[in-house]
Amino acid sequence: MNIAIYNQKPLNSRHKIIASPQLRIALTIILSIMLFTPLMLPYLTSFVSDISAIKVQNAYAALPDFNFAAVGDWACGTTAYNTANNIVSKNTELTLGLGDYSYAKRADCWFKVISPIDGQTRINIGNHD
Repeated sequence: MNIAIYNQKPLNSRHKIIASPQLRIALTIILSIMLFTPLMLPYLTSFVSDISAIKVQNAYAALPDFNFAAVGDWACGTTAYNTANNIVSKNTELTLGLGDYSYAKRADCWFKVISPIDGQTRINIGNHD
């Protein structure tokens, strides 16, 4: 007859079941979640449904659409006239000139190009780059 004898020492302060503090904290958090989630679930679901019923209002005034054009390196040829006509066709409220308006000795030709959008054009001094 074989008899197995198990020699088990009693637990005392020298035997630590959970040795590291990180493991103790992790187990405490996990057990807390497991215990309190069923209790909190009805509250959380009603809270979420209450939030979805709230109508959020903007903290700013609604503005109408605003269209603008930004153009640089105009020159005074056919392309410049096409660009100005394209801006007119888009009904922009503002045209920003980014530089290099005319490569001619005088600016008269560029003023003719922008005549349809002259009132809404604001220029920048300098190179378009």
